[in-house]
Formats: sequence, C-alpha cells, structure tokens
Amino acid sequence: MDEEQRKQTVFSAAAELFMTQGVENTTIEHIANKADVATTFIAETYPSKEDMLVDVLAASFNFDDSDVVNTITSHYATHTVAEKVYFYVEKRLEGLEQFPKGVLLEMFSIMFNLAQEKPSYLQQFVELDFFFVDDFISFLNVLKEKGEVSSDYPSNQAAETLYSVLAFEFVLYLFEAEHSQQDLLSGINRKIQFLFP
Repeated sequence: MDEEQRKQTVFSAAAELFMTQGVENTTIEHIANKADVATTFIAETYPSKEDMLVDVLAASFNFDDSDVVNTITSHYATHTVAEKVYFYVEKRLEGLEQFPKGVLLEMFSIMFNLAQEKPSYLQQFVELDFFFVDDFISFLNVLKEKGEVSSDYPSNQAAETLYSVLAFEFVLYLFEAEHSQQDLLSGINRKIQFLFP
C-alpha cells in the first residue's frame, strides 16, 4: 500500500470510528489499529485527532462529487427549480446523514471549542462555509444559463439565504431532542419551496 492509500485508509478508519464510537471515545491507537498503520504514520499525516475530525466533517458535505450539478440538471429536467435545489442540498448533505445525531452534536461541539482555542480551525470552518455558498452560487448560475431562473436572479443573495436556512435547520436538528433527520430535511424543503416558488 503506497502512502496515499495509507492516508485514505487512516481517513476512512477515523470516519468510521468517529461515526460508531464518537470522537471522545476514539483514540489515535484505535484509528491506527483499524487502519493497520503505525501511530507514527498518523502523527506525520495529522497533527492531532481534531485535524482528522476537521477533514472528516469537510468530506461529509460531499463536495467531491463535481458531477452533481450535471446529474441534477439532466436527470431532473422536468422538476421545478425548488425540487432541483432540494436535490442539490440533499446530495451535499448526504455524508452528514450517516452520522448519528449524538455524534454530530459531539463533533460540532468539539469544533466550536477548537475554533475558540485555535483561530486556524475557525479559518477552516469559515472556508468550508464560503465553499458551500460559492458552490451553490455556481449551481444557481447553471440554472440561469439553462434559462430555469431569470438571468437577473440574485444568485449570491439566494445562496447566502439558503446557507442561513441550512444553519438554522441544522441547529434545530442538533439541539431539539425530538427533531429527527426527516424533520431536518422537511424543514429545509419547506423553506426551499418558499424561496423558489
């Protein structure tokens, strides 16, 4: 196994263990054992368990699927703009849906604490937020090019508004005990229907 494959194995092991055991209950030794690598290799790859957590969270937003826009605009050609926007959001959140609610709450709590302790972590979160907004702006611009929304549609403001919707619904999901994943998606969908009538 080459170094890149070992890094991917470590990443996959960390993601799986965080998902099943939680972050606090997962040690570097657990990850090394699961990935069948030395702890020194992990230390060379990730300065801390928290750095792994940042990468796992970033990957959960499914931005690696660059073909999602083409898939949505071609496979859902007869759907409304609101439905396409919802499919887009659902696809981007697909990775987060794998994590149990308690683990997500733990992960985000750790991230917020880290952001207060180390400004570099806060910068990574802000970059992820901007990446999401920019990606959504690009998606809306494709819909503009295809004539599905008007050419003067304010993509930037719509993307920022949608980001606010996602943040609000996600906070409800995390902190309201009875709020299910289906409630999260339904809340997002209702607001998308409102924003894109």
